[in-house]
Amino acid sequence: MKLIRFGQEGNEKPGIHKDGKHYDLSAHIKDYDENFFANNGLEKLKTIAAQENLPLVATTERIGTRMLNHKFRIFKLSNKF
Repeated sequence: MKLIRFGQEGNEKPGIHKDGKHYDLSAHIKDYDENFFANNGLEKLKTIAAQENLPLVATTERIGTRMLNHKFRIFKLSNKF
């Protein structure tokens, strides 16, 4: 399973790539942001991803960056070491 964001640039929604398909998680997760990671989001994601009825993302949808402001996050994480 991989985290994805999809949709128009600047208006992406959270999703996952699992078993060769993209699934829409926007009904369950606001975004892959600081709040998501700070509040045990990955553990919650495991439960959500196990559901059988997740909506598929259309194959025509644009796949965007995995995280909002990802360059800032990498810098921020590297400062902790």
